[in-house]
Amino acid sequence: MLRTVRRRALRPVEPPSVIGIDDWALRRGQRYGTLVCDLERRRVVALLPDRESGTVVAWLVARSEIAIVARDRGP
Repeated sequence: MLRTVRRRALRPVEPPSVIGIDDWALRRGQRYGTLVCDLERRRVVALLPDRESGTVVAWLVARSEIAIVARDRGP
């Protein structure tokens, strides 16, 4: 599945302005990452290496064009 996501994670022509953030399991119960999707184009924008808020904040700071962030409401 990861190979498919990475293969389809081509950068869109325009930078995303509406994104969705969720976590994903590389190894369930042991290793998780963060998935960032462009909700307007329905494409994966980034796979971040962990679920830490600092990683997501650093990624968002580098992309000032993002106006709306939707997140997973899980615990």
